[in-house]
Amino acid sequence: MNDLFKKAIQAGLGLAVVTTERVKEIVEDFVEKGKTYQEKQEKEEKEEETPKGEAAQDKEENEPKQSRFEEIENRVRKLIENAISRFNFIKSDEHERIEKRIEALEEKLNQLVKETIGQKTESSERI
Repeated sequence: MNDLFKKAIQAGLGLAVVTTERVKEIVEDFVEKGKTYQEKQEKEEKEEETPKGEAAQDKEENEPKQSRFEEIENRVRKLIENAISRFNFIKSDEHERIEKRIEALEEKLNQLVKETIGQKTESSERI
């Protein structure tokens, strides 16, 4: 029973950590794809619209686009972080700390069980 309880807790904690890490990976993947897509679009726009003499003007126009993209990226990151915090996912360092506490509690529980069994054995021998 004790082993089953331990495995259930560890499975739950492991699932939370894996899910959190996977969500972060997906977000990073989306951000990378968005950057790549935006760069591709900007490059195509430059090739279509830009005569050679207007390169300086394009540079000034791209700066607001870049800052807009960074603003959107920051908003997406905040939304993901809020979603993660709402689900109460734990970070991997918290998972490790909890596992160590569980191990320490299991050791104490095993000691108490051994002491209790030893006391019962002693009292039954006296009778």
